[in-house]
Amino acid sequence: MIPKSNSKELRPLGFTTILARAVQAVYHLAVDPAVEARSDLNSFGFIKGRSQHDAIAYIRCRLEKITPPM
Repeated sequence: MIPKSNSKELRPLGFTTILARAVQAVYHLAVDPAVEARSDLNSFGFIKGRSQHDAIAYIRCRLEKITPPM
């Protein structure tokens, strides 16, 4: 049971919602490894395991003309 949007009443979670979420999860598990393998090594936005700190370190290394820590 989940709450309705504008009241305190509860409604059952529909089968189509559960099915859609399951399909999304399977799709994510299947596609994510392929996308990660083909992604640009110099891209830091919205990629798992990479943060703004990694981007800053990469930029500093490039400016100092040393090998980046990847």
